[in-house]
Formats: sequence, C-alpha cells, structure tokens
Amino acid sequence: MSPAGRLFIIIFSFILFFVPRAFSQDKIDLMNQEMDQVMNANFGNERGLMTRDEALKEIKSLEAELTSKKRYIKQLEDRAKEYYVKSKEAEELKRDADSLNLVVKTLRSRNTVLEQRAKDLQKQLVDQKNAFDQEKAKLYEELGGAYVKAKMLDLAIDVYEKCLAIQPENGQVHYNIALLYKRSREERDKASHHLKIYISLEKNNKKRQEARYLLDMIQQDLY
Repeated sequence: MSPAGRLFIIIFSFILFFVPRAFSQDKIDLMNQEMDQVMNANFGNERGLMTRDEALKEIKSLEAELTSKKRYIKQLEDRAKEYYVKSKEAEELKRDADSLNLVVKTLRSRNTVLEQRAKDLQKQLVDQKNAFDQEKAKLYEELGGAYVKAKMLDLAIDVYEKCLAIQPENGQVHYNIALLYKRSREERDKASHHLKIYISLEKNNKKRQEARYLLDMIQQDLY
C-alpha cells in the first residue's frame, strides 16, 4: 500500500476514535465507502490486480461459463449414452448377421452336396438307361435273327431298324438288314445304303471285300 493510503487510514482511524459523535451515521457510512474505494483503488493499482467490482464481475462471468460447460458436459453425457445404446444395437445386429452368414454357409454347403448327389444320380440314370438300351438293342438283334429263321422277313426288318435306332454303329445289323432289303428291287437303294455303312464300320478286310462285291452286284442289278 502507498504512503498516502496508509496516512489516510491512520487519520481516518483517529477521527473515528476521538470524535465518534461529531458525524452522523450517514456521513460515517459515506466515509466507509470512500475508504473502501481508496483501498480498492490503491490495492489494485499498486499490485496490478482487479478491483472488487471487477472481481465480482469476473466471478459471475466464470459462473456463467461454468454453467454453460455443465450443460455441454450434460449434452456429451447424453450423446455418449445414445452412442452406447447404438453400439449395443450394432453389436446385436452384428451377431445376427454372423448367425445369418453361418446359416447361409451351411445352406450353401448342403446345396453343394445336394447338387453333387443330383449329378451322381443323373449320371447313374443315364448309365442305367444306356445299359438298358444296349440290352434292348441286343434283344432286337437276336429277335431279328429269329424272325429271319422263321421266314418272317418284314418283322425282322422292323426289329433291325429299332436296333439301329439304338446302335447306329452296329455293322452286323447293317449287313443283315441290307440282305433283307436286296430281295426287292424297290428296296435295293436301302440295301446299298446299309452295305456302305457296313463297309465303313467293318475292320476285317475279307468281309469288306465281300460286302463291296455284293454292293457292286446290287448297283449293277445283277443280284
């Protein structure tokens, strides 16, 4: 505190001690206010600090700022709770998605197994059908031979044609049916057709030569 301030306080205290009745209460209150102002001014100016009014104003400002920050903190807490709830929902959705993915993988695996089984069954059916067709063609061929022996030539031609529908590369049946067709002049073109196929399929040279000789005879209308 400055010397002037201390001097003022000493004088003021002396007056209050020795002349307590010389002034009215209003004047004493006014003097107290003046002294507070002088002390605040001297204290603030001397130490570079704010006055009491400035301090109160600053305190109110800090209180308002604190209230604002409390509201902001409350908003952050509310947002944190909201994010927590959403994170829990997200975790549940992820668990559901993982479960669904597992179900999809299981179904795909089962579907792959079923597809393979279907392919295997289809192949078995095809193999069984082919085996059945081959057996049926063999029976047609044998039945055609039986019809020939029984002189039932038209029936023999019919079953030989059914045999060739299943086994178009059965050279022996082509030869047999060619012999049946050559009986009639109207059917000799069919006989030539089947003999040509027989010659293309037969691997035995002697049999091919015999078939060529027969083909020449039919084509020259000498048979």
